[in-house]
This record gives sequence, structure tokens and C-alpha cells, in this order.
Amino acid sequence: MKKIKFLFLLLPILHFTPLLAQAGKVEGNAVRLKLALLSGFYNSDWENRNQGFQLFYNRVLEDNWKDKNKAYGGKLGVDYYAPLKNTTFSHLLFGASYSTINGGFPMARYGTGELQTGKYSGGYNQLELTFGTVINAYEGLRVIPKFVHRSLTQNLKNKVDTYYFTDTNLGLLNGTETYKSNAALGYLGLGLEYDITPTLTVYFDSLLFSNFLIQSNGKYQVDGNAQGFLLSNSSTVSMTRLDHSQGNYKVSGNRFLLGFNLKITDSFRFFIATEKDTIVTEISNPIGSNVLALLSLSTRPTFAVQGDAINKTVYEMLLYSGKQRIESTTLQLGVAKDINF
Repeated sequence: MKKIKFLFLLLPILHFTPLLAQAGKVEGNAVRLKLALLSGFYNSDWENRNQGFQLFYNRVLEDNWKDKNKAYGGKLGVDYYAPLKNTTFSHLLFGASYSTINGGFPMARYGTGELQTGKYSGGYNQLELTFGTVINAYEGLRVIPKFVHRSLTQNLKNKVDTYYFTDTNLGLLNGTETYKSNAALGYLGLGLEYDITPTLTVYFDSLLFSNFLIQSNGKYQVDGNAQGFLLSNSSTVSMTRLDHSQGNYKVSGNRFLLGFNLKITDSFRFFIATEKDTIVTEISNPIGSNVLALLSLSTRPTFAVQGDAINKTVYEMLLYSGKQRIESTTLQLGVAKDINF
């Protein structure tokens, strides 16, 4: 009886499956449009970099973002498959995609006589150009070696409040910190597609070797400004602080994706995937400076300006130059539309 029930359940599937083309395979001359929503976690390289820097320069520590680093974004892409008159090398692949992931991240720094609270906002986006070929390695199995040119841009902004407190002094500063970095490089990548059924495909995509053909190059810039006051037993001082640093910014790393693709109609498909992206960043030749303006509001007002370029540059050379990571893990839900010519 159980076998009969199983056969009745299986018959509709067997009847419906042959009506549809293979899920991941492209026939002839075609363009594939892709749109996906991203949800996951994102860690900036500036998180750990600031922890080390603040420890020595401002004598404060930065609380790790931990599980508060949830982020969301989207991806838009287009692939063109140019047919080749070869049964093994079936298509040339030309693709372009743009993706972004953003979030808000609470932070707290604390140290002797100093407390900072704030919230980072921002994320990173990337533009990719892909050149590859589709190889029919086995029935239902396709191998896609490719070259990927990747441009990365990261923007973060932190609105921060700083409190100073000692036995005789009390201070408050309100300001912002902005972090900008960008880099471009080449990757050698590999994709695999296997048709589990004529309508369901499992696929794997990777960027394996970075700085391939095109070496990484980029810049970073950090700016900060804050205004506030300092109260003591005998005076009140108005303070304005400006910080700036910049230098070279290089990246490397890899990326891995695993997903499933379900064909709904002859030209429309749904996909779900999970992706792990690791971007190793390295800063070189940093130059830093800061300016502190003080206005005493006592009975005899005085004004003073203090500057520091040498010490800040040395500190950044020692602490910013270490390698750090941008890491993201995302779940991707999307749809794709094939346009055949």
C-alpha cells in the first residue's frame, strides 16, 4: 500500500519535469538578468584597526561590535552568454554586477577618565566585471573558469559623544568620524553548476586567487571633527578638534558561494544562496595630523591652537599598517530572467 501511495505522489512530478528546460543551462545567444536581496553580517576592518590605534593614542578601548553587526543589501547583475560552435566550450561569458551591504553598529569606547558612545552607519559596495567561458565537462555538469575585475568602496560614519571626567575636570565633545576606502584588483575565479534534475541546479561560485593580472591599488581617508567644552574648578574651556589621515590601501582575499537554482518557467528562475566574503586589507604610507583649538572663557579669555602631525603619523605607521579584514556572510534570495535572441 505504501508503494502505491509513493507512485501516485511521484507521477505528477515525472509528468511535469520533462516540460521544462534544464535549470542552469543557457541555450544559444542569451542575456540573463539577476536581482537579489542580501541579509547577513558585516564586520569592517576599521573595527579592529581602531581598537589597536585607540589603545595607544587616546588610551581608550573600543567595544567589539559582536552580534550587533547585522546588515542588509542587494545585488543587481547582467550576464551575456555568447555561443561557440563547440560542444565542450559552449559559451563565452561576459558579466557585470553591482552589490551593496549596509547596516548600523553601536559602539562604546572606554578608558581612564574617558567614555565614548556612538553608532557607526554605512557599509561597502562593489562593482564587478566578469570574463569567462562555459565548459560542458560532463552531462549536467558545467565548469566556468573566469577572470573578475572587482572594485570595492567602503564608507562608514560614526556619530560619537565623548565624556571626560576626573576629580577636578568634566568635559563633553560631540562630533563625527568618517572612514572612506577604495581599491580595485583582479581575481581568478571558478564556477561549477550541476543539474540535479532538469529543473533544479546546485551551483558553486568562488574567487580563488586575488591580485591576478591586476594588482590591488587604492586609497583610504579618515576624518574626524568634534566640538565641546571642559569644566574645571577655575575655568571653562571651549574645544574644537580636527583629525585627518590618509594613505595607500590594498586588498586581497577570497569569496565562496553555494546555492540552488529552481527553474519556474522557460525564462524565469528563483535562486537561494549563501556567501562568505573575506577581504584582507593593508594600509601603507599613512600620513596623519590633528589640530586642537582651545578658547578659555574665564575672566581673561585666551585662545590657543595645538597641532600634531609627527606623532600621529608615527602612531598610524605602527598601528594602522597591520593587516585587517572585512568579513561578510550573507543569505541571498533572488530571481533571474533569461532573454534569448
